[in-house]
Amino acid sequence: MIDDLTYRRFSQYLTILITISVGYRLFPYLFYSGIIGLDPHWYAVQISTVIDGGTTADIASPYYREAAGYIVYLAVILEILGLEPVDAGLVVAIFVGILPPLVGSVVVLQLTGRRWYPALVTAGILVVIQPLVRYSLWPIAQSLAILLFIVLFSVVLKLLSLENVHDDRVKPMTLLLFVLIIALALVHKFPVFIVALLLVCIAVASKLRIISNPAISSKLLGFIGIVLLSVWVLMTEFAANVILMTSELIFGGITVYSAPLEPAAATREKTGLVYILGRNLHWMALVIVSGVSWLAHIYNLHYQRYSERSKSALVFLLISSSLLMVILGASVIGGAVINPTRVVLLSALVLPILIGSSITYLGENRSITVAIVICLVVTQGIAFGTLPDDDTSARSFLNNGELEGKEFMNEYSPKPIYTDTYYAKAVSDPSNPNPWFMHSPNSQYQSYDQAVFNGSFSPLNPDRVAYRTKVDVYGHVPFGGYWSLDWKPRAELTTCAHRTYSNPNVEFYNTTPCEFE
Repeated sequence: MIDDLTYRRFSQYLTILITISVGYRLFPYLFYSGIIGLDPHWYAVQISTVIDGGTTADIASPYYREAAGYIVYLAVILEILGLEPVDAGLVVAIFVGILPPLVGSVVVLQLTGRRWYPALVTAGILVVIQPLVRYSLWPIAQSLAILLFIVLFSVVLKLLSLENVHDDRVKPMTLLLFVLIIALALVHKFPVFIVALLLVCIAVASKLRIISNPAISSKLLGFIGIVLLSVWVLMTEFAANVILMTSELIFGGITVYSAPLEPAAATREKTGLVYILGRNLHWMALVIVSGVSWLAHIYNLHYQRYSERSKSALVFLLISSSLLMVILGASVIGGAVINPTRVVLLSALVLPILIGSSITYLGENRSITVAIVICLVVTQGIAFGTLPDDDTSARSFLNNGELEGKEFMNEYSPKPIYTDTYYAKAVSDPSNPNPWFMHSPNSQYQSYDQAVFNGSFSPLNPDRVAYRTKVDVYGHVPFGGYWSLDWKPRAELTTCAHRTYSNPNVEFYNTTPCEFE
């Protein structure tokens, strides 16, 4: 249990953990140049468009014109705080640094009878968990969706732990549940799918008397889940894909698609065992430790070691984690249907709560707890791809020289300018999105990757080329993965082209005198 003195100490420790969490996520924004990642360039432009125009009609995506929650929420927050669209990622990083460890620790406090030790362990895991760090640094729509999801998840757990339908908290929490579902639907479609399945699972578990929940109608939750699933199927491409795949199987057999040809003048990077483990060990360790915790909960359920108040909530936690693991397995096998990273991101919210709540029922054995924490902290901390520049992949931000070069070309150069795909897409000023790479022949920047990665500029014969001199590994290319060039484009450019702008990071060439072969 937790007395006043212990509660104050718990609050102090939790504040320290949350401070570390926010600082860990803000570090790249304070010390790296440019907008981090690939997606933030697009989102920053859309946020700027909404702020300037006051409407979502000009958002450059049919889906996000309808489900514009992420863009609109950030636009409103930035306007209130007086920040620029380029700082949108900063806001997301702060929220993701605060909310998951705070909510996760509070949930575990409730599940374990207000024991502070498991709650702090849960918060600590949520501070370092790799997906929650990565997707606060590479903010996308799902980065906001996970914040809504963990609050919604905690509301469901609380509702299941209430013992009386006349409890004053039932009506406001049920209303909050509806509001969160609507808000989540306006941000991202995948978490809504998971929420719908979980609500249906509650209804089924209640029918089978696995969950006893007198405070809220499980039939109501099941009905909401079925409605959400129906709307989800109709509003997404899911139904169309099922019909298409079925018709192909019945009438046309299975269509085999050939993989795109690999470039002739580039080498694929970092595909060895160490790299594969570095990219995947973080979620594999989380799943393994969660499996042990899942078994511990099942064992204690069998021997009825839970209070009636927490039993239904803990059973729901077990069902949630099981459902996510089944979907993760399906996504790994058939990743074209469900992106595994989306499942891992939601699992990174639920599984730490599962682990933390099991510590009490392991007898708060300190050696087991320390082993769990060390295992997770190490595997999450060394995971490849967490920070924007960890030397294991292509750099996903522009440095100062590259920003200066792009600003010069935006102002003084006619179009088109040919450069690598990432530099073409990267935005230096979201409030001026006109030079943004739009896969259009009229765009100011065009990608030269299809030609250069095959050893020559000749298929393009460009008049203007921007070459980044400090890039050795390329990502975000049409061929997928990470690549290094087998030849030196700069050597060919310097022999025939006129260099009209240069700094240590970017060289801009007028290539009209060149006769590329």
